[in-house]
Amino acid sequence: MHLTEAQIRSIISELILEGFKDDQRFLQEKYPLSADKIGELSPKHISWLIARFGESPSKDETHPFEDVIVTLAKFAKKDSGIGEKYKTNEQFRNAIDTTFPPETRGWQTPNDITTMSIDDMDLILGLAERKKSSVDFGENIDIEVDRVGKVGPWNLWMPTSMERSCKIAQYDPVTRVPKTTWCTARTSGSNLFYHYVGKPDADIILFYVIKDNAVGVTDWLSIGYYNGKPDLKGTRGGLSVDRDNNGLTAEKLQNILGSDYDTIMTIFAEKAKEMSGVHPAKEQVRAAARDPELFKKMMKGHSEEENLAMKKMIIGVPDVTPEVINLLADNPDQELVYSIASNKRSPAEALDKIITIALKKHNYHAANAAANSTNMRPETLRILANALPSNFMHVVASNPNTPTDVLLDMSQSDNIYALRGLPFNPNLTTEMIENILNYRDPSQITHLEMLLNNPNITSEQVVKMFNMGGSVVDYAIKHPKLPMDFLLDMLDKPLSWTTRRAYLNPNVPLETLTRFMEGPDHDAWKAEMLQNPSMPAHILHQWFDTGDKASGFMHYLLRNPNLPEDLMMKIAKKGPAEARADLSGNPGVTDAILQMLAKDRAARVRDFANIMIRRRQREAVNEALMRVIRRLVR
Repeated sequence: MHLTEAQIRSIISELILEGFKDDQRFLQEKYPLSADKIGELSPKHISWLIARFGESPSKDETHPFEDVIVTLAKFAKKDSGIGEKYKTNEQFRNAIDTTFPPETRGWQTPNDITTMSIDDMDLILGLAERKKSSVDFGENIDIEVDRVGKVGPWNLWMPTSMERSCKIAQYDPVTRVPKTTWCTARTSGSNLFYHYVGKPDADIILFYVIKDNAVGVTDWLSIGYYNGKPDLKGTRGGLSVDRDNNGLTAEKLQNILGSDYDTIMTIFAEKAKEMSGVHPAKEQVRAAARDPELFKKMMKGHSEEENLAMKKMIIGVPDVTPEVINLLADNPDQELVYSIASNKRSPAEALDKIITIALKKHNYHAANAAANSTNMRPETLRILANALPSNFMHVVASNPNTPTDVLLDMSQSDNIYALRGLPFNPNLTTEMIENILNYRDPSQITHLEMLLNNPNITSEQVVKMFNMGGSVVDYAIKHPKLPMDFLLDMLDKPLSWTTRRAYLNPNVPLETLTRFMEGPDHDAWKAEMLQNPSMPAHILHQWFDTGDKASGFMHYLLRNPNLPEDLMMKIAKKGPAEARADLSGNPGVTDAILQMLAKDRAARVRDFANIMIRRRQREAVNEALMRVIRRLVR
């Protein structure tokens, strides 16, 4: 059989494409947080990454992958245009050839990336975007405010902004090319200063040590502090490096600084302690997360990558405001989509934007995360019910804002994922519960017992669940709607792991409960029964007064919603600290006792009590607002 040239070309193309896809999948599995960016790269950019971050790297790379992918992804979108600009724009070509002399560089044109470093790409991007420089080069930038000292020939700095970081680390006044390879001192492209010092989940401080009349590789030093301690692991491209990003260890740093080492490190340690390990730039990020106007101001004058780095930090701030999240949701990068979707503070408007983007990109995990929010609009949930694949229906089914007609359709369907989510929804009607229980194999529906929390469940349905057998019996047996004849039948049977739960049913006859608790046997199970809301007060008092506090009975006692007030007062005054803290969460605890616990000698008790006081205050305000609304609607 003879193959034509076209067939041979086709086979070779398929083999190349298959290899590219394998490499792409490898990188996505190795770096899942950058999977979206990796998925958008062409074969030549994937090949560049594999050569440096594959299983058997053939080339060294100064910077870690997380920094590299930011610049590479941007370069990949623009390299064809950069190549064309190099051919047609003499000024740009001269700038490239001056910065990268043809006789010394390892590439012909600026879109030939095979032998380029990521720093080369960043410089090329900077030259291509000269008019869009991300750094303010004005003379009004005062770097002296960031000086923390001078020891011998060494100038000590703690940069507090991206602009000051660049100016302190120095750059050529004409070409604006940085004198270091630090990604935190880039004058264009992807400066990652805020990416490091502004992280909400880590306290990072960068100190710069720069020698007078610096020339050599070790005349520029960056010394990073992580959570209050110097990071001197010697990691290439890490927090502590020389001008060329070679990692620093304590021994290397001592050799470089000589007799000035101890003095310099003492100054840095005192500065880090003074700041409690928190960089001032982090406060800028936190402020921007709370104020929409500050957020808009922070986003001005930077590259897309810098803005993305800051946005990632802002969405991670615990008290980021819904207004700022809504701004973040305007044309967000795919890396931000999931973070916004899963943030509990995301408002309905932001979630609507994210859902639109997620569905267009088939990003069902992000859409599913958004569907989990109680801020979702009913109509948006309706759209998701019709747009998401069946295996993503669990969250839509469990969301309390999902429209009633959608819930009814789900309860009548054979979609096991929807049926598994419905029991968590508090808005199920009796009809919906019946539909779920009539599914061809209810045992496939996990957490079926959650239906027993629904106020619309009937006695007949509780019996149906009781008769299903399995673990659901343990929940049905203590349900207040279980008919009395079923309950009495269980109480007449010999005590077992199943029948003992009948004594937790609030309808168990008082004399039967008292006889069991005062009997000579089953002490371990008696402690569990203390949580029964029908337990006589004298028995609860007796257990607190005479029970072994180390036996664990207190855990069950404090779960009883009908604790007598005098017993709660006794626990608040004489109980161990753990019991006093747990008492704050008891639904029957009075406001007076909560106020007393809020002044407890133990900080943990005070904290728990104050949390509950604030929660009750919010509930009272919400209830007052609802009363006003109900009056207005009438």
